[in-house]
Amino acid sequence: MKLVGEFLARFKRLEPPNDTVKTALARAIKDVLGVSYTKNQISVSNGVAYIRASSVAKNAIRVHRSDIMEHLYERLPKARDSVRDLR
Repeated sequence: MKLVGEFLARFKRLEPPNDTVKTALARAIKDVLGVSYTKNQISVSNGVAYIRASSVAKNAIRVHRSDIMEHLYERLPKARDSVRDLR
């Protein structure tokens, strides 16, 4: 007979869906830089979040990358597994 803890252990490994990560990342960018992005302007692929924006905005994001990532990980700790870099 299996214990309840063994049954629930598989739910610890679940990652948030990309939609949740995109929304949290857009919120983190807004909180850090004050610039609004929609989740349609953000795509996540192979651990990298790509943001469609102007070159000036991308440069600001690149400069404040560590602050944005820290804010994202505070809001959504499981995002650490799915987003490792911003571009």
